[in-house]
Amino acid sequence: MQGVYDGNASVASSKALTPYAAVINFKPEVCRSLDKETRKAVFEAQLDAMAEARNLFYAVRFTGHIKHIKFRNVLWQKKPYKPLLEVVKTQAEFELNNVDGTILGFRCPDYAVGIGVPGYHLHFISSDLSKGGHVLDYILTGGRIEIDHTSSLHLELPETRSFSDADLTAGASADGILKAENNDT
Repeated sequence: MQGVYDGNASVASSKALTPYAAVINFKPEVCRSLDKETRKAVFEAQLDAMAEARNLFYAVRFTGHIKHIKFRNVLWQKKPYKPLLEVVKTQAEFELNNVDGTILGFRCPDYAVGIGVPGYHLHFISSDLSKGGHVLDYILTGGRIEIDHTSSLHLELPETRSFSDADLTAGASADGILKAENNDT
């Protein structure tokens, strides 16, 4: 449903567009259990410790019980598109307690700012597929951790006049990207 940002998840139309997508054929090399309450910062430090190399990209997936999660949705955009820092000012934020679900996404190395967000960029979907969004904060209580390291990156950019002429510098600094990602606007 275009324009709705209510924390509910739905199947996207086959005609829906996205300004950015990161995709991997997920084949985890690292699989671990999580059996104690773990907050976001500690969990991400544990993921970093499991990483083969800090300068590689890797996909992560946690599936299990989430004591608390805070996530956001941003409003569907129309031309002329606003800079990311402006878009997140109108985001809707949601919180759930004691929910089963999946948190997944990518860890991008610091040097690749602009291609991706340095650090973790994670999304959430409830196990019943009814709620979801971009993850802001969480407390995990138990589940499975999986990591897929990758040394390969394939980037495709649109070959259109609108992309060629777009001012992509607004908010594109490392500081601006991190502010938008971490909800520090």
